[in-house]
Amino acid sequence: MLKNNPFSILIIGACSFFLSSCILANKTVSFSDPQSPRYAKLNISASNTEDDKKIIKVVSYNIDLCKRIEGVPKFLLENPSLANADIICLQEMNLKGLEFIANALKYNYVYYPSAIHPGNHKDFGQAILSRWPIEKDQKILLPFSFKDRYIKIQRCAIGAVILINNREIHLFSAHLGVIISPEQRKKQIQAIISAIPPDAGQCIIAGDFNTYARIHSQAVTQALEDSGFKLATRNTGWTYKYWYLFNYKTALDYIFYKGLKLIKAGKISDRSRSDHLPIWADFEY
Repeated sequence: MLKNNPFSILIIGACSFFLSSCILANKTVSFSDPQSPRYAKLNISASNTEDDKKIIKVVSYNIDLCKRIEGVPKFLLENPSLANADIICLQEMNLKGLEFIANALKYNYVYYPSAIHPGNHKDFGQAILSRWPIEKDQKILLPFSFKDRYIKIQRCAIGAVILINNREIHLFSAHLGVIISPEQRKKQIQAIISAIPPDAGQCIIAGDFNTYARIHSQAVTQALEDSGFKLATRNTGWTYKYWYLFNYKTALDYIFYKGLKLIKAGKISDRSRSDHLPIWADFEY
């Protein structure tokens, strides 16, 4: 994690320069309707498996605009720490890539794109996949999206209620802004928190929080801890390398939880399919 020193300023400047150089179009298209576009496949049902352990495995993975999507299903199926996940939160998805993964894994899904990404001119957003029924879903528009000095497009988080053995688990897949202030990042987190029903007993928020400096990770963690959340992936370490800063490593991806008991969590140190590492956590409910 980066400290609050001049090197953090270098990160901001380098991100602005190098990342903006990847944008191939000046005009962007955003989907700021909280109801649409929406894509869902909800026909997979899972048998109740009530037992003494009652374990949930959650995976979160930013797949880098689905550039190397072909090997992702096999990767998720064959890695022991990722296989048989109950819920998978994905970021930087497009519909074609999502359908490819969901069909291969035979999972339900809900997907809300928030924009057409100017880098590849494809739909861009978050998805939740589940081998359990998805009872409800929602799109949360994140404030200050158009203040981002990286790309001024609408960003969103998506939420879903997953019914696992007749237990409602509230799940959110998030992708926060890139070059925004810590206070703006905190406001984006608070928008997600505000979307959680007051009576939600068990809740997980996972995704790419773009916390490139310690002051940003502190803003995110403090806002969630103030609402009763704990960080499952506290000891996971870095999940992203800034290649243009000599592979400087930092944590951008997290899984937060409340109302559940954390068993263990980790990451898979394999960047062959994305510039982010996948993270995972096992919970007892």
